[in-house]
Amino acid sequence: MDPCMEIDEAAVMVQEGKSFPENIALTENASFTHISTKNACLDFFFEVMQNTQNDQIVELLKKSWDEDPLISLKLIFQLRDIRSGKGAVIEFHHCLIWLFHNHPKTLLYNLEYVVKHSYWKDLSWFIKFLLEEHVSMTKERQNPLTTSQMRRELASNNYSLEEIIRERVNGVVRKSVWKRYLKQLPDDESRKNAQLKFKELSKALHLARSREAKLKKKSAKAVSAVKLSNFKTLNQHFSAVYDKVINLFASALKRDKEALDKDKCLPMTALAGKWAPAIGGSIDSTTSLGKNIARTLYSMTHQRDGKESDSDFDAKAFIYYRKEFLTPLRASIKVPEQTMSKKKWTELDYQRVPSVCMKRNKKHFLKNDKERFNQYLEDVKLGKRKIASGALLPHEIVREFMHSSVSPEELMTVGELQWKSYVENLKKSGLFESCLSVCDVSGSMSGIPMEAAIALSLLTAELSKPPFSSHICSFSSTPALHKVDQPTLAEKVTSLMNMDWGMSTNVQAVFDLILELAISTKLLPTEMVKTLFIFSDMEFDECGGNEFETDYQFVKRKFEKAGYPLPAIIFWNLRGNGKRSKPVTKDEKNVALISGFSGQMLKTFLESGEFDSPYLAMLKTLGTTYDHLKIDLDTIDVSNLNRQFLFQKEHVGKSKAVVARESALGFNPNVTIVAKHDSVMSSEYNVSFFKQFTIVMNALDNRAARSHVNRMCLAANVPLIESGTAGYLGQVTVIKKGLSECYDCNPKAGQKSFPGCTIRNTPSEPIHCIVWAKHLFNQLFGEADPDEDVSPDTADPEAAGDAGSVALQSKSDEAGNVTRTSTRAWAQQSEYDPSKLFGKFFSDDIKYLLSMDKLWAKRTPPNPLSWDQLSDEPCGHQEGIIKDQRVWSLAECAEVMATSVKTLYQRFKELKGDGSFLIWDKDDEASMDFVTACANLRSCVFSIPRKSRFDVKAMAGNIIPAIATTNAVIAGLIVFEAFKILEGKWEDCRHVYLNSRPNALNKVIAPSSLDGANPKCYVCSPKPEVTVLVNVSQMTVQSFEEKVLRGALHMISPDVMVDDGKGTVLISSEEGETTGNMMKLLSDFSISDGSRLRCEDFHQEYDLNITIAHRDQLEDNREFSIIADPSQLQPKSTMESSGPQPSTSSSSVPSSSTPAAESVEIDDDVDVVFQKGVENDQSLEEASSRKRSNSGQAETGSASKKVRLSQTESDIIEL
Repeated sequence: MDPCMEIDEAAVMVQEGKSFPENIALTENASFTHISTKNACLDFFFEVMQNTQNDQIVELLKKSWDEDPLISLKLIFQLRDIRSGKGAVIEFHHCLIWLFHNHPKTLLYNLEYVVKHSYWKDLSWFIKFLLEEHVSMTKERQNPLTTSQMRRELASNNYSLEEIIRERVNGVVRKSVWKRYLKQLPDDESRKNAQLKFKELSKALHLARSREAKLKKKSAKAVSAVKLSNFKTLNQHFSAVYDKVINLFASALKRDKEALDKDKCLPMTALAGKWAPAIGGSIDSTTSLGKNIARTLYSMTHQRDGKESDSDFDAKAFIYYRKEFLTPLRASIKVPEQTMSKKKWTELDYQRVPSVCMKRNKKHFLKNDKERFNQYLEDVKLGKRKIASGALLPHEIVREFMHSSVSPEELMTVGELQWKSYVENLKKSGLFESCLSVCDVSGSMSGIPMEAAIALSLLTAELSKPPFSSHICSFSSTPALHKVDQPTLAEKVTSLMNMDWGMSTNVQAVFDLILELAISTKLLPTEMVKTLFIFSDMEFDECGGNEFETDYQFVKRKFEKAGYPLPAIIFWNLRGNGKRSKPVTKDEKNVALISGFSGQMLKTFLESGEFDSPYLAMLKTLGTTYDHLKIDLDTIDVSNLNRQFLFQKEHVGKSKAVVARESALGFNPNVTIVAKHDSVMSSEYNVSFFKQFTIVMNALDNRAARSHVNRMCLAANVPLIESGTAGYLGQVTVIKKGLSECYDCNPKAGQKSFPGCTIRNTPSEPIHCIVWAKHLFNQLFGEADPDEDVSPDTADPEAAGDAGSVALQSKSDEAGNVTRTSTRAWAQQSEYDPSKLFGKFFSDDIKYLLSMDKLWAKRTPPNPLSWDQLSDEPCGHQEGIIKDQRVWSLAECAEVMATSVKTLYQRFKELKGDGSFLIWDKDDEASMDFVTACANLRSCVFSIPRKSRFDVKAMAGNIIPAIATTNAVIAGLIVFEAFKILEGKWEDCRHVYLNSRPNALNKVIAPSSLDGANPKCYVCSPKPEVTVLVNVSQMTVQSFEEKVLRGALHMISPDVMVDDGKGTVLISSEEGETTGNMMKLLSDFSISDGSRLRCEDFHQEYDLNITIAHRDQLEDNREFSIIADPSQLQPKSTMESSGPQPSTSSSSVPSSSTPAAESVEIDDDVDVVFQKGVENDQSLEEASSRKRSNSGQAETGSASKKVRLSQTESDIIEL
């Protein structure tokens, strides 16, 4: 259950059945709070930290990603960042695994930056966690036999000699137990024999256990190798990630070794050698990373002999890896662990010992190298040498002073010096002006959260200027200011631990204290505390106030009444597994929401104490540190390899632009090619950028990006060659401002949505069956969604009345399986028996549908199938057709379904965790086979034409299938048009189509003259204008910006002003300028029917006038509709009565809707020319003599009829 729902339910109980306002609930201590900040990214930022549970992380990350993928990606890396972020290891890997399953290409591209923000070992861990198929990152519980309780039990009982030996081998038995056993023996002779026997049995048992351990280790390695091989074979994304990690290690090791050979030393930052997996080590034993890195490095310089066996090659590679890379690199950077393992204590350079290593091993340094270590500490005190502290969390230093009272002075000195170093490093960013911290040590903060609260409070006290420097406020019903100005950290911690805490979280009392001090001392408003850090779990106590008023709202009102400004407040969450209370929402002024144990995030407020809202404070915390991260940019996938001629298998995961450049230079090294792996919609690529080109050639597969490039070329007055392919179809067209139509002159196919009852009861098109098959995959193996049920829908309006009642009264063998249970639960009971699955979905459920006789009054009823009576007859003419284009017979469909079900069920059983499930992937063979077979079987039931696997993949994956031959032909046609432009032969430029079948002239390539611009185009016309139909009393400004301007109209940075004579700014591209407008309704700005809006996009240099047409309700529950041609706009009365909405025409823009079911969209736009009635001896130019007329304008352009050709009609044409 959602924890937020638990809060809400508790609140309702406390308030005796009263319903709560939206987003209001109770804290654990019954104070009113917010459930969400109203921004999913900010919720993730504020909640996810150390100790946050995996299911909570996944839930928050999914919502955050849906809201803003790029910010979410930055938050993931900030979560792990040692120097600038939270330093949370386990939680970061949970996020990486989620990325692997949901956005593998994004993960693959950004994998190299894991090292930048953490360290090399994170890559090895990640592979290990993926290979184990679940995250098991917490340490195993201590063996009960090693606990003090078991030792006491062992000492208090009588054991045989063999039992004592067994326990001793495990390192458990103390000398006292052995002495007690000897004392029980009758005489000295017996004791002497027992000692001899003890030695003999101990040795034998030790040898036996050593042999057993070696066999187990060898067996485990063999199992790991098989598991790795299977996983790489079954999961191409894992294979790509695995290979990327190997290449990252190999490249770094090679680079470091070359630098070492050249300069004879390495910087401390060159740590690939330290963390590269050693052959036979714990990481290598389970992942084989070390072995494969060794093979990769060895292959770079050594040609394999054809007669050389695998084992001989590996032996040489492993020696080469150790001697040429690991040993010299580790020696150069003076890895302390390596020196310590050799017991060469006097060779340690303590100044180069990392902070975590220093903290963990200081006892060893003191024991084995006391004189040198003490001298080093003295030098640090005097400022002669430095001590590392950056990778530590403040509470890790303070903890020792809280719980250790007898540590040697030298050990405590290490903590003192590391703390001093930590503070000094932060002071370089500045000091806090008039800042006070509030420390929560209530019962709910026990453990690490309490340690972190004390540590961070001490830290802010040391970083503050007078008069509040060295002051901390307690968090209780009677809070007080406590001064911590002692000279040492140990004394400060002791002083803080001894203050009266009260063990409560009365946040209102804290503000009352501050306000009373200000009033009693007659402080001026300018002298009031400026910034307040509240280190807590946000579970504040119930303290009064108005009904449903949060603590923040109450104290804000109180301060305003007293005439004082409320201090800027940083709510710092220190509990990752709390109730998820939010003290404020995203737009609250002068408030920040932070979480985690790291003091490094204080830099955000040290460098500049100003912040406008929690959301902007989050963005400020991220800064520019993570700007190199990219979202799903065009990187090479395995499925790309058969579509073109530039990419090879080793390029998977790399930038398409970068690899294409390298491959092209291989053909002609004398040209200059600049590759940019970035979004073309980035602000870096403005109109000035486009003006530097003579021609722009566009082959993007994203509609918004293509529309954007079209506008940039129009603004820069640069000719654009647009192109696209879809299977065996393709087109090329030239776009020139003032000469031809632009990309947006003609309408694009909108999204198609299908009602749930159509999918479940009455499919009539192949896509309906494909969507149903994808839903079936999720119900059986994936993330089951109640809205994607595949069983007959008895709530179908067409079957109104007692729908399905006949079936419910029938016997199961006649009407089928009428008992409705969870699809997955039912399948698991039958162990996913393919014949039983077939019987239910293609026979029993169909009989159930037949009983809903009202559905079939005007439709052809479906025909149930029988598992044992399926035709093996080919579907149509199959001879000479390639495998992927062949349509399977019914018997083949059943066979493929059975095979894929077995494969998928086996994978499903191997998943770990109750909530685990498979992800449907169009490039996964078994998943694609399952959907194709099931979709075709259902198509046969409903007398719908079946589809080839090629066609199903295109439709199910929402993709345009790409074929290398088609791409090559279109590339050649682009070059032909480019030559015409360069030669200035504009009259020869053509709109060229590549068809899948010959036209009347027996040609598959059909050119036509360029069409003139559409005078009503909302992009390229002299005065671009559209009408937006919308309910102004329901749509917010934020929705208008995101859905209408950015979504449908493809703007990048819109500025919108209301044409009301006042110059009211509705939306500004300047950050934060109109944040307060976002949640308001359009009607709040007096926008009504007939209102005019002036929109400007400075990035695109694009202006647009918008007329608002208010409608109480639009057809199909649409949120809005966009009309570019006013003549298409029906009167308001007609619209709202019953008339249909204006259809998308040549002058309209795709409208937004709220679909009730699955939607499918094809992004590429490909027009195909049919020349009907054209004689063979006619020329193509003669066939294009008919011109179109646009609103009385002069007839220009080709009259060739442009229509969409269904892929189902495609034949294979050899070119």
